[in-house]
Amino acid sequence: MALAISGVDRISELPDVILSHMLSFLESKMVAATSILSSRWKDLWHSVPIVDLDDALFQDKEELFVRFAYIVMLSRDVMQPILNFCLKFEYF
Repeated sequence: MALAISGVDRISELPDVILSHMLSFLESKMVAATSILSSRWKDLWHSVPIVDLDDALFQDKEELFVRFAYIVMLSRDVMQPILNFCLKFEYF
C-alpha cells in the first residue's frame, strides 16, 4: 500500500519549545539557516537554548565568522536562557 503525500507540514505544527529543542542539536549556522524555511521558522532560531559556534564551517573566513557570532548573540531572545555555549575559534 502506497502512502499518500498530504502536503501537510507537521513539524511546523509542533510547539516552539519542541522545535527549539530539536534545533538545539544543530550547529548555530545550520539553526540560523532554518529561518528561510517559512515565516513560522523565521524567528525561532533566536530562542534555541544551545549556542554552538564553530569557525570550521566558515572555511578560513574569520571576519565572516566573527560577524556571524556577533549577530547570533545580538539577536538572541533575552528572555530565553543559554543552557550551553560552545565557541570553537582558531585564529592565527
